[in-house]
Amino acid sequence: MNLPFMKSLTIGLVGFGGFGKFLLKALEETPNITVAGIADPELDDHSSYEGIDTYTKWETMILNKHIEALCIATPPSTHSSIAISAMKKGLHVLIEKPLAITPGDAEQIIRTSEETDRVALINFMQRCNPVLSGIRGMYSQGLLGELEHFSIHNYAQDEFLPANHWFWDSEISGGILIEHAVHFIDIAHWFLKEPIIKSVRGWQQFRDNGQRDRMGLTAEYQSGCIVNHYHSFSGPDFFEQTKLMMRFSLAEFDLKGWIPESGEFNLLASSSLIGELKSNSLFSIEETKEVNQTPIRDITFNYTKKVKGRISAKTPKEVLYTNALISIFSDFYYTIRNSEHQPIVHLKDGLKAVEVAYAATETAAM
Repeated sequence: MNLPFMKSLTIGLVGFGGFGKFLLKALEETPNITVAGIADPELDDHSSYEGIDTYTKWETMILNKHIEALCIATPPSTHSSIAISAMKKGLHVLIEKPLAITPGDAEQIIRTSEETDRVALINFMQRCNPVLSGIRGMYSQGLLGELEHFSIHNYAQDEFLPANHWFWDSEISGGILIEHAVHFIDIAHWFLKEPIIKSVRGWQQFRDNGQRDRMGLTAEYQSGCIVNHYHSFSGPDFFEQTKLMMRFSLAEFDLKGWIPESGEFNLLASSSLIGELKSNSLFSIEETKEVNQTPIRDITFNYTKKVKGRISAKTPKEVLYTNALISIFSDFYYTIRNSEHQPIVHLKDGLKAVEVAYAATETAAM
């Protein structure tokens, strides 16, 4: 979308840890956005970072009348209080995941956005990943059948995460499923036409020192889809990897990377699907085989070939990540400036992800 008559958006960044610095880089590369301030308890008032004014408190930063919106990248337990206070002061907010650490706090953010008529969005940047978008595009056309199983195996390193980091304090982070798994919960919800939950169950494991470093969940949806998660923060950097598997009634995709960058697929293809695969540079076909359209359990599937191949963004991970963030920031901008623009992700999506993660965390403790 190119609407040059709309004025640029001046943003204040709240939270400037390692991820905050990465966000700043993407914000500075986003057209029509200017960062006018950075607030973090570790920064000094009346100073600057690469020419941008810095503040110890975000409340002081927004005394700058040019700042119209906040990008909130603070520990999760602070998301709701900052977002709600900022909207009541007239600012729009873009909130890093999770939306909040409890469904109640997430609901309050939604109510405040409606009451103040301020734009509030959640940064589920995985929705801007071309690999996932490419698969979802074919799924939305009905070319892959129904999504039956979604599985995420996330082996994250603990080699460089200090024992006193706020991530380990569930009062601050909400725990692994709320702080971390919500991204992947939302991916499944994004694919499902009606992500209506039938049941959720979680589990957890602790180290000898009581540190909860492995969690998982199983969720069943009304569509019949089963979603499984395993998230481990218990090993050295050497073993860090993420595997995402999606099984449809006519296809299976095995993807690699916390931000899925590439993977393999096997599918039963109609002529329409083969045309889609050949026209999309993300996909490469390695093998095809003619097959008979044999009914399975009295269900007739529309396919003519078995296809094996690969999918790849053909982009380095950091660039892929940055581009996804730029898409989210641009979407935030257009949602504020154009009342007819429909955002990529809504607050209710952030709430639904928190609801699943929170329910799994609660049942894990039983």
